[in-house]
Amino acid sequence: IVGADAVKSIGSASIRAPPGSDKAIINASSVSPSSSSSAKMDGLQRLSAGIQNIERNAMLMDQQLRESRTAVAEKLRVRRLLDRLKTLLELPSTLKRLIGQKSYRLAAKSYTDAMKILQRHSDKFE
Repeated sequence: IVGADAVKSIGSASIRAPPGSDKAIINASSVSPSSSSSAKMDGLQRLSAGIQNIERNAMLMDQQLRESRTAVAEKLRVRRLLDRLKTLLELPSTLKRLIGQKSYRLAAKSYTDAMKILQRHSDKFE
């Protein structure tokens, strides 16, 4: 509450709090139900039009980006295949290095991982 007598307006109604009082007095006599109702309908129509506009734009953007998404997905798939191929090509040196370091468990895991890659993708590497 500011000053001796604070008044806030909400639409065409006003809320007044008398000095030293926690209770508000609402003066709604100037609010006509029809003007409030038509304002609400206008607001709802604007909201509905805004939502429809957003939906249209979202669908348009989705259509425009669909080709790019497909291209990115394909590039990621190829990247994973290349990483797996690289793992296979580096397997002999990886095994030599790990056995030289006496990391037999890691060497065995590298070998079994490579075998899984070969079993799953051998037809794609030809």
